[in-house]
Amino acid sequence: MATTPGNAINESTTGITGFTGTAFTGTAMSANQLVAGGATSSTLQNIAGGAATSTVLIGNGVSTLPSFSATPQLTALGIGAAAGASGLTFDGTNLLANYATGTWTPGIAFGGGTTGITYSSQVGYYTRIGNVVHISLIVSLSNKGSSSGQATVTGLPFTTGAHSNTAVVSTFNSNITYTGFNAVVLQFNNSATTMGVIVSISGGAASPVSDTSFANTSAIVGSGFYIIA
Repeated sequence: MATTPGNAINESTTGITGFTGTAFTGTAMSANQLVAGGATSSTLQNIAGGAATSTVLIGNGVSTLPSFSATPQLTALGIGAAAGASGLTFDGTNLLANYATGTWTPGIAFGGGTTGITYSSQVGYYTRIGNVVHISLIVSLSNKGSSSGQATVTGLPFTTGAHSNTAVVSTFNSNITYTGFNAVVLQFNNSATTMGVIVSISGGAASPVSDTSFANTSAIVGSGFYIIA
């Protein structure tokens, strides 16, 4: 747009602050400043560029630019997670307290003992969303040792809740023998980091598995989820 010399504005040093109907008006500005429309008059608000703290226009006024930390957040809107936190909050209410992924080391015990037990594989993964933990595991023996008693899988990444024994882990297993059983499952123990090894018997009954059902090469593969305290 062409302008007369009297109405010309130096774009490198002047910001537009208004329009008289026939010409633009301007004001001196620092280099790299940005001009945005004002709320109450033809006067425009300056936004300093490159400053440690900047301002942006919201509604009819000026507000501090929403702050950002190591974990992105929009504090001006009440949405975000503080740096180092493991959750998300909305409008100040904690809706998702935890989200985490990681590994854990499944083991096997008999009657709580682990004397002489060795492994060819111990692999476990978990994903925690709030108070729900999903797990997967592979545990393979190379020697079942000399401990005796009920078999348990140990090492859960988080302590189970008070009513966790209502949940089970479905499994694929090898070299575990039991007369008349249909399937081996892992039942979460309450308020613990262990699962009992259980067999489902024909007719609907269930029975714990002991060391006598295991061989030196027994293996359990499974996945499931549980509620933590």
